[in-house]
Amino acid sequence: MKREPLKGEMMSEKMISASAPAKIIIFGEHFVVYGAHALAAAIDRYITVTASHNTSDEFFVYGRLVRADHIFNAIDRITKGRHVKLIARSQVPNGAGLGSSAALSLASTIAVSKLFNIKPDPSLLFEVSMNAEKYIHGNPSGVDVATSLYGGFVLFKKDELIKVSSPIIKFLIVDSRQRRKTGNLVSKVKNFMDRNPELFNSLVNLADLMAKEGAAAISEEKIEQVASYMNVSQSFLELIGASTPKIDTIISSLKGKVLGAKITGAGGGGCIIAIPMTGSMPKIGYTVNAGVVGAYQLNYGIPISWHFDG
Repeated sequence: MKREPLKGEMMSEKMISASAPAKIIIFGEHFVVYGAHALAAAIDRYITVTASHNTSDEFFVYGRLVRADHIFNAIDRITKGRHVKLIARSQVPNGAGLGSSAALSLASTIAVSKLFNIKPDPSLLFEVSMNAEKYIHGNPSGVDVATSLYGGFVLFKKDELIKVSSPIIKFLIVDSRQRRKTGNLVSKVKNFMDRNPELFNSLVNLADLMAKEGAAAISEEKIEQVASYMNVSQSFLELIGASTPKIDTIISSLKGKVLGAKITGAGGGGCIIAIPMTGSMPKIGYTVNAGVVGAYQLNYGIPISWHFDG
């Protein structure tokens, strides 16, 4: 029997799709907001958005109409008041620390740009997507959008992005299945900083150094060193209140099977990333390829300059 299309799946005259990769943060989450570098990587899990002209602005996720004012307000810079229908498909869990909102904002921006036959400069894509992110997160560092847009391994500091040359590296991802809001964790970390200003400043400086040293280790394929830094990074995140008892239990269960493990993203739940020992693959979680190409090259087929000035 022929299936009737779900609401939101009706074909229009012109439909354009774009995809953007998720990301992991290897070092520097939270501290990047306060001026430290962060080391991040695009992974081979994607959000795809299909755009078409419409009589009103509509956003569908697997046939379900949802509100997406933050997306439509941001992309108005491109649509200029013209209406679009957006349909999203995702391989990335929400609220898990993998940059789902950034990938969604970016894929939507690129799909609409292509729908209106615009080939924008990457800096415009970044700016439009960041406007959507600010609506959700308040004061995001930009590392999620930049990593999804530019791809590969990136050493990121606000207004600066530098390529880290490295082959693709496999990481294990374990989802704690605890969900949280990034804004709540950011506030929690700020409270820690306000109560412990000198300690927090020292952590920022150490996190900055670890991200830069970690980038060099990634480039030189010194995986054990990267894993060792990941363990230290996790201790920092536990100290500032970004971990949870469930995450601590999962990380403890991975000992003897992985070289290093830590939260990725805001914490308070979400995903754990780990580097498995050679010949030992834990039964929980799944592996991803880290260091894949970013959304611009993925959708336009053209590599872009890595040096970034936002």
